[in-house]
Amino acid sequence: MNLLFHGRCWKFGHSVCTDGQIMNTRFVDHRVFDPLVLSQHIFEEMNPEMAKQVRPGDIIVAGKRFAHGNPHVHGLLGIKGAGLGLLTESIPRGAFRNAVFAGVPFLPNCPSITTLINPFDELDVNFESGQVKDVSTGKEFKFDPLPKFLLEIIEAGGGMAHLKKTLGIC
Repeated sequence: MNLLFHGRCWKFGHSVCTDGQIMNTRFVDHRVFDPLVLSQHIFEEMNPEMAKQVRPGDIIVAGKRFAHGNPHVHGLLGIKGAGLGLLTESIPRGAFRNAVFAGVPFLPNCPSITTLINPFDELDVNFESGQVKDVSTGKEFKFDPLPKFLLEIIEAGGGMAHLKKTLGIC
């Protein structure tokens, strides 16, 4: 997986909840785990057209406590399936683990990112180095990237893909 992203910013505020806002709970209830199926339903209760409008390489920019609530992985699998990256001011530990497991490239600690980036700005993000460039405004930012061992899991495509690769089951 490539950790260099170029795309539009999809901006959200603080306290975006896993269940209902990122992903409808019917997918939890029906035990749907296919990232491509889930990608067609991300954020549909907040923005019914978003799943049709996002493109691989686009980046979600969110405030504090992104994906809080029940530790369901479905929303993050949908984000992965859509090929999106994620910049957050903060993310709860359960959502952090689920993002790694799902294979979502993300920067979990981007202070004030929601005040620095505008909706639909064009962004270049290097998830390996933590470099973020707002191509629309020319501003550049540096945030702490994830540790290398977590990036390896994300680069492999998530927890299951990394496990298979490690065990030679590919």
